[in-house]
Amino acid sequence: MNEDSSYFLFLLEEAILLCDQAIEEGRRTEKPYYVRHGLEAKERFIAMRDNALTRPLPPPTGSGLGITKELGEWAPDYLYSAGKSVEAYYRDRMKCNS
Repeated sequence: MNEDSSYFLFLLEEAILLCDQAIEEGRRTEKPYYVRHGLEAKERFIAMRDNALTRPLPPPTGSGLGITKELGEWAPDYLYSAGKSVEAYYRDRMKCNS
């Protein structure tokens, strides 16, 4: 695993933890959409992490990962920011290595 992949994994782990935070916030504040969408986002970030652990990351195609669009519809700012970081790093940094 190269340095770029390691940092990408770090960003994904952070996003996974922030999904847990959003889920808990949804339970505490009775926002069921935080819980539902938080679980879906967490599953997506976990799948991305698992894929990155088992195979080389494919170069970006220019269309992005769709994370910010998905999170922008419901996520609290802290999770949206983490998703934006994942997407930006993948798009910008991984493109340089392709």
